[in-house]
Amino acid sequence: MFTPAEMRSDVNLKTELKADVEEECVKLGPVELVKICENHPQGVVLVRFKDTKDAHKCIELMNGR
Repeated sequence: MFTPAEMRSDVNLKTELKADVEEECVKLGPVELVKICENHPQGVVLVRFKDTKDAHKCIELMNGR
């Protein structure tokens, strides 16, 4: 979803990305947490859903984006 270099060069990216991911994920079910792993080389975003089935739907939708 991003690179660490992009995260360092754009001060608003973390906030914008978190909002965008949460906006998409709540369409699948209630979201408890969205965490941007800003230094991860693969641009990882962690999302915790209230229900496991919603998390599985999210993996299918978002994996590899």
